Amino acid sequence: RVTWQPRVSPQALDALVTSHDVGLALEVPVCRNKDLTASNKLFHYLQAGLRVAASDTAGQCEVMRAVAQSGSVYRAGDADALAEVLAPWIEAPTAAAAGRSARWRAANDQLSFATQAPAIVERAARALEASA
Repeated sequence: RVTWQPRVSPQALDALVTSHDVGLALEVPVCRNKDLTASNKLFHYLQAGLRVAASDTAGQCEVMRAVAQSGSVYRAGDADALAEVLAPWIEAPTAAAAGRSARWRAANDQLSFATQAPAIVERAARALEASA
């Protein structure tokens, strides 16, 4: 069952995301930027421990590889491929929910600000040194 949610405040977002079982990161690579980046919703879903169905943009594939067992990637725009990803989770919702705490831990260990900030700062410093 798909439920469309109204917009929520940033303070309420984590509670809303966590109340679900599956996140849909359905990006369409209409431009290079959409292909290379990963959507914020993908990170919210992963950091809540949800299983994720993510389209196969380069950026989202990279994130999904970083958090093993977090869900599945499907070919962007291919509704049949998306249905194949979702079918087992719909048919066995308790199995789909299994491993939520492990996904939560893996995503937060790999993708948290505390983990990512030093790498971002280091790369920015290298870029600035190279341009000087």
